[in-house]
Amino acid sequence: MIYVHHNRNVHVRTHDTIVFMEIEFNIDNRGLVSLIGIQFPEGVTHLQCHNNLLTSLDGCPDSVNYLVCSGNRLTSLVGCPLGIVSLNCSYNNLTSLIGCSPNVSSLNCSHNLLTSLIEIPRFVVTLDCSHNLLTSLIEIPNSVTMLHCYENQITSLVGCSSTVKTLICSNNRLTSLVGCPPTVKTLICSNNRLTSLVGCPPIEELFCNHNQLTSLVGCPESVIYIYCNYNRLTSLDGCRPHVQLLLCNHNELTSVEGCPLNARFFECNDNPLITVHPHVPTRLMEIAAVAVRNIPTIEWDNTANVPREVADFINDCIGLCSMCHNRYSATRKIHKVRGNNVPTWNCDLCR
Repeated sequence: MIYVHHNRNVHVRTHDTIVFMEIEFNIDNRGLVSLIGIQFPEGVTHLQCHNNLLTSLDGCPDSVNYLVCSGNRLTSLVGCPLGIVSLNCSYNNLTSLIGCSPNVSSLNCSHNLLTSLIEIPRFVVTLDCSHNLLTSLIEIPNSVTMLHCYENQITSLVGCSSTVKTLICSNNRLTSLVGCPPTVKTLICSNNRLTSLVGCPPIEELFCNHNQLTSLVGCPESVIYIYCNYNRLTSLDGCRPHVQLLLCNHNELTSVEGCPLNARFFECNDNPLITVHPHVPTRLMEIAAVAVRNIPTIEWDNTANVPREVADFINDCIGLCSMCHNRYSATRKIHKVRGNNVPTWNCDLCR
């Protein structure tokens, strides 16, 4: 005897008295080789048959709308009910989507052996086709708004759906962003072979770690967050002034010139930044630093309230801590930025 678990959830819309009944049926991890002969509850709408030995969907009830059949041995979707709107068929042996319900709007076909998406339903909105053998995105319909296509063999974004807003295309063979849809707001294109950001649409978030970028030229004006660790950046040329977060660790930067002045978070660890010499504070510097920390904010409006020698020294030798941004300090390091000496400050707690 096979033990099964099912729930009945009734949802009532009081404004028009229409009653919706959802019946869930769970037969995960049962060692099943077929769905034929199983006594499903009448009107079952949600079926989970994950992690079995199924080679076919024959026997799946026509009433099912939500189907999770991941982790089986399916080579085809023949037998998939026409009423399916959400389908998770990941971790199988699918080489095509033949048999997939045309009404599916949410499709997870990741971790299969797909080489194309020719048979993909025309109304899919959310699509995860990662971890396959795809080389192109041409077949993806214009209904898709969220696309996960990482871990494939894709060489170009040309032909990608023009409605995509979130695009995750990491771990492919991309050498260019040309063809990236103009609707994209979040782009994750890490672990590719990009040498340029030319073709990048007006996105807000850019994740381009682990590529071959030497500059940020091509970065759109709209971008707010940039993650460009592990590239070959030699400068921050092309970085836009409105960027609030910039992570450029593990690059080849010798200068941080070009970092947006309004950036709220900036990291440039493991770069060959040129340090000219450390600055050792004198007693006068320490006094000045203490003075800065203890002067009420309102008194900054009247320079007469600050001793002249302290005020002069503050202008030249005191700065806001570049790490915590909360305390002033007299301890600094000077970096060479294109021939100019640029100080960075560290307060007593951060140095």
